[in-house]
Amino acid sequence: MQSILTTENVPPRRRAEYWEEMVSQEFVPARCVPAARSMFDARIRSLDLDALTLCDVRSHGTDVLRTPGHISKADTPYFLVSLQVEGVGQLVQAGRSVILRPGDMALYDTSRTYELHFGGAQRQLVLRIPRADLIARGPSVESLVCIGIPNAAPAARLAADMTRNLAALDAFPSPRARLSLASTLIDLVLDGLLALDGQPSTPTTSTRLADAQRIALKHLADPAFSVATWAQTMGISERYLRLLFAPSSRSPAQYLWGQRLERAASELRAPGSRRRSITDIALGCGFSDSAHFSHAFRTAYGMSPRDYRASN
Repeated sequence: MQSILTTENVPPRRRAEYWEEMVSQEFVPARCVPAARSMFDARIRSLDLDALTLCDVRSHGTDVLRTPGHISKADTPYFLVSLQVEGVGQLVQAGRSVILRPGDMALYDTSRTYELHFGGAQRQLVLRIPRADLIARGPSVESLVCIGIPNAAPAARLAADMTRNLAALDAFPSPRARLSLASTLIDLVLDGLLALDGQPSTPTTSTRLADAQRIALKHLADPAFSVATWAQTMGISERYLRLLFAPSSRSPAQYLWGQRLERAASELRAPGSRRRSITDIALGCGFSDSAHFSHAFRTAYGMSPRDYRASN
């Protein structure tokens, strides 16, 4: 899904006020002060990639100020990653200040105060990433705010190229493609940040996926183990768990369901389980209802659990 907010059809005297509303809607509440109210113009095009949102922000000169009064516990905290495309900007946060020129990137945290200053016309591509999801991947990112990521860094260069290409898309990606693209882009951004801190690259998505699968297999027999408890066990959000499974052909729920059915089928085939009732096998594989299990098994294997056992 994409959305476009623009001051184009707003009366000049209301554009400064509307610009502040635009920023608050797409990012977080902040005070916005255009350099020239009578000639101010701005536009935000947002592309929702599920695990992150890509915002193409164009404006005339302006200051954006996130003050203590704007920070509320009701806000959803994000990390914002800005890629300067045109013009020059300044980011101030955590006692640091960084100048952003075309090609430069920087991270900032909406749970803290910050300032953005643009003296003239500018364009930024901004990645809005849920704070908890990025910390789950790289806990040290909190210390890396307001540090410029130069375009010379390999991971940053790849992230910048990918961000530009996504912003230029005319056709909207499929849900599966959105998750996969978002996962790759977040990994590249995080690797660029961690390289600044002298830390090793983040584990690959496939490694994290393998960890998630091991945890699921360990808890298959627990009927209370759901996608929600799975994410809680890993200390991540459900959205991030879906992101890990994006490169595969199944969602977390489909994987969990499929593994329970596969384990049940294995038990039905095993000679040592011949004396176990089908209900006992179903309960031992995390199904809380034998009738529900029988229906799901027939859908997956084309026959009832009883017939499947007899055929093996």
